[in-house]
Order: sequence, then structure tokens, then C-alpha cells
Amino acid sequence: MLEGTPKPVIIKMVDGTKARGFIFIYEGKRISDIIKNADKFVVLYNTSIAGFRDKTVILNKAQILS
Repeated sequence: MLEGTPKPVIIKMVDGTKARGFIFIYEGKRISDIIKNADKFVVLYNTSIAGFRDKTVILNKAQILS
């Protein structure tokens, strides 16, 4: 079971790809806390990216533009 509250996000990668999905956020945390923490990857759920829908993807934070 996933913990936290799902928050919708749109992430643009350095190659121009956009990922639309959800990040689960713990109580009292923000999306920026997830992006700025020491982990090298972020997990998106129910994601639409590059022609795929409803996928779980792991994105390398070094490749995130915005």
C-alpha cells in the first residue's frame, strides 16, 4: 500500500519529454521536498509519458528540467 497523499505533477525532462503523473507526499511535506532530497530518483504513479499511459516510472532527478 502506498503511503501519503497523491499530488498531481507535470515534470519536464532535459530532452523535452513531459511526464504527467502523481507523487505521493507525506503529511507536512511538499513536492519540492521530494525533488530536493538526496535521493537520485523520483517515482511517479499513473503516469503518461512518451505515448504510454497509467505506468509507474522512475525518473533520474539529474534529467529533470522543471
